[in-house]
Amino acid sequence: MTLDGRDFYLGPYGSKASRLEYDRLVGEWIQNGRRLPPRANSGLSIVEFTDAYWQFAKGYYVKDGGLTDEIASVRVAIKFLNRLYAETPVADFGPLGLKNVRQKMIQAGQSRVYINKNIGRIALGKLGEVLGEVEIADSTSFRNRDARS
Repeated sequence: MTLDGRDFYLGPYGSKASRLEYDRLVGEWIQNGRRLPPRANSGLSIVEFTDAYWQFAKGYYVKDGGLTDEIASVRVAIKFLNRLYAETPVADFGPLGLKNVRQKMIQAGQSRVYINKNIGRIALGKLGEVLGEVEIADSTSFRNRDARS
């Protein structure tokens, strides 16, 4: 596929992976006024980040020895994010990606309240804010600056 004069390999022709990659690229292209967003190709990928965050969340969202209901919502947000941006470097994920994830949640028929809650998780750092409250100590562990106990 070619967008703005750049060629993209989407995966094997007709595969589910190629259709998902096509949807992701075209979604970002549309959200950016039919222009490709700039990209830097380095650093931790979204799937590496969300995997490490998932491990953190399973220890963090615990009450009375069991996981809280919040963990299911975290799982949904991770699922949408990984479906579109698994191999994307975290540093490249920005407002256009967030809009694209939101659009996919709308297309999946989720309610506005549920979408806003999940987008908030991604945007505000419960999933995706590398420079905010949650810091990446390495690719498999997290620590919280506020050090909740």
